[in-house]
Amino acid sequence: MHSIFWFRTRQWVLSRVLHLTEHKKQTLLAAPDAVLLLPALFRKRRISRILLVTTPGFVRRGTLTSLLDGCKKENISCLLYTSPSPRD
Repeated sequence: MHSIFWFRTRQWVLSRVLHLTEHKKQTLLAAPDAVLLLPALFRKRRISRILLVTTPGFVRRGTLTSLLDGCKKENISCLLYTSPSPRD
């Protein structure tokens, strides 16, 4: 019972504090080519740098080409992380 009280108190406090930060609710993009809309969304939210974590297969297949091209066009720097090694 005691831990539930502190958990709920923490939830209440953080719910009030999060409204003061730039963290907003998630945006759902539902379209056949929704990945093409991401660079414009990044620009709208003033995001100028992104970290993209993916598998080497996505890069080889060219799945991310349109996203990377759109980020380049919008002048958004994109760090692509594809290493499967835990040491990297």
